[in-house]
Amino acid sequence: MMPARTARALKTGAMPTALRGHGRRVNSMATQSSGHGTPKYFRHRHRCLEVSRTALTILELTIAVAVLALLLATSMKVIHLVTHQQRANERRNVALQTVQAISEQVGNTPWEQLSAETANQITVPAQVASYLPGAKLAITVSDETDPAAKRVLVELTWNGSSSQRIGPVRLTSWVFPDNTQN
Repeated sequence: MMPARTARALKTGAMPTALRGHGRRVNSMATQSSGHGTPKYFRHRHRCLEVSRTALTILELTIAVAVLALLLATSMKVIHLVTHQQRANERRNVALQTVQAISEQVGNTPWEQLSAETANQITVPAQVASYLPGAKLAITVSDETDPAAKRVLVELTWNGSSSQRIGPVRLTSWVFPDNTQN
């Protein structure tokens, strides 16, 4: 007597291959077999699927390469712009530090010697001039009357990457006379 599960599997054709009678196929397609164990219909259809799948893979690969090239080109432009902007920010920071240092240098000049002529003798340091192309320094000293002070304006300009003048970095400070000498 056969178990109910095996009998049901024989009726529906869902029985394991080992129980179907020495590995032969039970379905009607098995009659069309060419001796290779796979029906002609399935082999032919499988071959067609392989060809179309290969073509689809080549098409997918071509599209993927095109998308990758587009992304790389876009990202290279963005990287170039970011690098350019960082370089411009670094140059602006160097200019700001230079203007601060020059303003301190002018402010440390004794009160009696501080004039426009002595201030204009100060030049841009060589290290800064090599980092800021076309750097130009302008220092103006003007007398203030109430209270007695001297107004010092330090301005530094330089050329950008496209050889156009970059907006100046300015620093204004006031120098007061030293009252401790009286």
